[in-house]
Amino acid sequence: MQYKILILEDDEYFALELKSILFNHYPNSQIDVYHNINHEINISLYDIFFLDVDLSGNDDKEGFCFAEEINIISDDKMIIFVTSHTDLWKEGYYYRPYWYIDKSHYKEELNELFHRRLDNDLKKKYAYIYIEYDNEVINILLKDIIYIENQRNHVNIYTLNRELKKYMPFKSVLKDIEDNMNLFIQINSGIIVSKKHINFLKNNDIVLDNGVILPVSRRHKKEVKSCVSRLKE
Repeated sequence: MQYKILILEDDEYFALELKSILFNHYPNSQIDVYHNINHEINISLYDIFFLDVDLSGNDDKEGFCFAEEINIISDDKMIIFVTSHTDLWKEGYYYRPYWYIDKSHYKEELNELFHRRLDNDLKKKYAYIYIEYDNEVINILLKDIIYIENQRNHVNIYTLNRELKKYMPFKSVLKDIEDNMNLFIQINSGIIVSKKHINFLKNNDIVLDNGVILPVSRRHKKEVKSCVSRLKE
């Protein structure tokens, strides 16, 4: 899987060292390095951010400021603070970081990060299914799917960007996503819905965040109601 990674670090040697380690671990990824935030950075392009907290050494904590910009644009980005100022860690939690790396032990801590958490979380976050569509193979990220609907001889897959019609059994779709079924919930015999796109339950229907209303069967209502309650906690 190709990830898009941004490194924000004013120490050029450390930035290159960090880039080398990341590229060795994720060899197909795009890794860009910036030494300050004076450049115009397109935040939406990147999946993972490695941010030095104190870029200029003048206590401005520019890494925190940039993290705040990231969170305004998207709450789906992975922010990893890289700093030797461990006394700032508590303050940094306000910016919802995914992880901290202590520069004085960065090799050991990166290795721990990869194997204890990041690799597994990335596989889940960027899991996808393959389908053949218009004579080409398309990868669909599971996180982009809003819901999947079974019809008589095909399934409709509704994503954030488009609707795809595929002539395949509904059971085959369920099998393709079974390892990540925790992302979805079945609301009736022919529809599964992404949990994160559920807005609320109204009588015997669920309303999605795009305004689509879908029927919930009596058989599945208890489970759906429990799911919606957990999502709202």
